[in-house]
Parts: sequence; C-alpha cells; structure tokens
Amino acid sequence: MTIRTMRLAVIFAAVVTGVVIWPAPDAHAAGGSGGDCIRNVKGEMVCTANHEDGEKTPSAGETLVKKKPSLPACRLDTDFDNVEQIRDAGEDPADFVQIRCVFSASDGTTWLVWRRRAQTDPEDVARSLLASINLSPIRIGMVPREGRDYMGTVGTPVWMWVDDPDAATWGPKSASDAGVSITAVVSKVVWDMGNGDRVTCQKGTEWRPKNGIDESPTCGYVYDKQGRYTITATAVWTASWQGLGRSGTIPFTLDSDRQLTVGEYQVIVTG
Repeated sequence: MTIRTMRLAVIFAAVVTGVVIWPAPDAHAAGGSGGDCIRNVKGEMVCTANHEDGEKTPSAGETLVKKKPSLPACRLDTDFDNVEQIRDAGEDPADFVQIRCVFSASDGTTWLVWRRRAQTDPEDVARSLLASINLSPIRIGMVPREGRDYMGTVGTPVWMWVDDPDAATWGPKSASDAGVSITAVVSKVVWDMGNGDRVTCQKGTEWRPKNGIDESPTCGYVYDKQGRYTITATAVWTASWQGLGRSGTIPFTLDSDRQLTVGEYQVIVTG
C-alpha cells in the first residue's frame, strides 16, 4: 500500500495542615504539556511543538488563552509522497520542498509531503519546521519542594523559578530548510497559583538556604488561605521566522504543573 493510498484510507476511516520544611531543592517534577509529549530514555518529558496559534499573555484579571499553531493543510491533488513519484511525473525533485501538513482536521493526522517550491507559502515551511523542533515544558523549581513531607504555610513566601533552563525548555532553538529559518524562544512564564491568581516572571531566582524565609526578588507568591493547590507554569514561546522575502511570528505555549499543600500554624493557649 502506497502512502497516498494510506492517506485515502485514513480519510475513509475518518468519515466512518503540617510541618514547614525548606530544604535546598535538588529535584523538581516537570508536569504535562499542551503539546504531544513523551518521556525519553532519560525520563525527560519531550514535546513536539505542533500547537495552534496562541494570543499574547493578558494582564491580570483576563484569561490566559492557550491554543496551538496550525500546520498547513495537505493537498491530495498536488502533493507528492516521495521523490520517485516526482520523477515518474517527469519533474525535477530540486523544484520541490518537504513540508509537514495536516492530513485530516478531524483526527489531526499529519504527513511529510513534497510540494512544488513555487506553490509553497514560506509560512507553511516555517510551521513545518516548528513541528520538527523538540521542545520541552520547563522544569519547575519551587520552594517548598514537592512531596508529602514538605508543606507551605499561610503567609510564608513561595519561590518559583525555571530549573536548569536549556535550549529545549527556554530557547533559543532554531531550524532551517528551503530558504526559511525559524527560531523559538520563551518570552515569559505565567504561573497560575491554583486559586485564580497569576504571577508573570522571567526565569526567576533559585532559592538558597541563605535566603531563609525571605521573599523572592524576582518571582514569588504568598498564600493567604490553606489548601491543596495545583500550580501550573505556562511558558509562553514565540517562534520568529523569515525567508523568501517574508517574515512572521508563531506564538505557542507549553505547560508544567505540580501540587502544593499550604497549611496554617495553629496556636494553642493554655492557662
């Protein structure tokens, strides 16, 4: 069965309270992502940036919109599946470029196809390149640490930061092909504190034992109510592309999350 036949088959199928302990944090959990993520052999979360177009992070009080950048649509009538098909049609493979396209909007199936260079939008190439870059959610750095033996308390500062940032979690990370280049980088991290409040930061400052219970100088928060909160760190990415006389940007996001229990000191007065 050829790839083109397989594509037609897919179309047919589509129809049919506690002690406060603040140790020096040495490990942090990375949560899920808004993209397609897998764990590699090292146990790291790796996500492919096949995300829809997002909007700029709004100011406090507005909703953080998260969408995925769309891939170009496949053209069943003109796209080729391989070089042999191009040669059989009497055409020169040098006149074609490879792009990843969406085969079916209903099921999200994607294909790597050959398209005539003269009929290819450079933004389509840019979106295809973005889908080929492996990016990861940030590794959350936070004190108090995660775990049943660690707890925050009402009125005690929480520190947040991007732990061990690299090209895959912070950028820049680049790719180029067919005269088009793209570079993706994080512009900011929006921390949803699990109670309706958000904090917008850059990389933040890692907590050290010498900091004690001081507030973070760059990225922190203080809870005023006890409870168990799901904290989500949304890395806001911007992928800038240029080539073939045009340029543009593609925004998208990747998420990490962790749990934090916040207790409250109890004072007992005896006579």
